[in-house]
Amino acid sequence: KFETERDRYLLNYFKPYESDSFSPLAVIYFMLLKFFEADEIRLIMTCKNNGIGRDVLNGRLRRIYE
Repeated sequence: KFETERDRYLLNYFKPYESDSFSPLAVIYFMLLKFFEADEIRLIMTCKNNGIGRDVLNGRLRRIYE
């Protein structure tokens, strides 16, 4: 739960700089999104390999694009 809240806080902090093309904060936001996407893909693949159900998987995903 703590990691999910930390990730959500970081994304909300950098989101206003998303469209500022001359700021390094936009690059940081982009890199955070890619990092969190990779974590979610890793989680999905691990659940699929171990036969964990879809309902458990949906409860663990972070929903970074909400």
